[in-house]
Order: sequence, then C-alpha cells, then structure tokens
Amino acid sequence: MPSATTISVNDSSAVAHVFRPISKAGMKVSFVNEDSNTAAGNWSCNVDYSLASNGRKTDRFTFNLAMPTEQLVDGEYEVSDIGRVTVSAVIPTGFTAAQRADLAALLKNFLSNATIEGVIADRDPIY
Repeated sequence: MPSATTISVNDSSAVAHVFRPISKAGMKVSFVNEDSNTAAGNWSCNVDYSLASNGRKTDRFTFNLAMPTEQLVDGEYEVSDIGRVTVSAVIPTGFTAAQRADLAALLKNFLSNATIEGVIADRDPIY
C-alpha cells in the first residue's frame, strides 16, 4: 500500500495544484490544496478504502473531490458554491493485476474523453 504523500494535479489551464495529506484515519486519507484557501475552505480530496472481508469478496474505494469557491459581497468574501465529484470503485478480489490496471486505465481515459469532460465543463448532457 502506498504511503500518503503529496499529489500534484493540473487544472484545465495546466496549472499544477499540490494536494498534501493532512490526516489519515484507518483506511481514509484526506488531502488539501492549501493554495486554494477560500472562505469555504480549501480544495480537498478524500480517499476511502474498504477492503474485502469474509462476507464480501470485493474491495471498495471512494474518491471525493471538493472545490469551494467564494465571491466578494459588500467588501467581504463569502462562500458562493462548492463543486463536488465522487467516484466509487468496486473491485472483485478475483481480478488479476492486469484487470485492475485495465479498469484504472479505462476510468482515467473515460474521464478524459471530450464528451465526458463536456458534461462537467460545459454542463452539456449526453442525449
């Protein structure tokens, strides 16, 4: 299992944002981008693991991203919105390393597909 370390992620303008781990509790790790400080807090990411057990033959992973924004109202900054994304993965314990790698690649490539990006970036539903 990899150790919690800083993660660098580019935004749509190819500007790198560094998320550093701020807490680890059991199988949950929280990351924060301190350069994105707003009245609502920082951009953040949580990674939560639930490994297979005797009663369940799947590992489960949940990734949560939060991007708060603020606006200036009467000379004061206040929370305007918080954009959120949640991705859940259910991985059968019988999957081989190659199958897990394929699933990770499919997820990455699916999310970077122009049609899928447009759903979020352009609020453009697929019909």
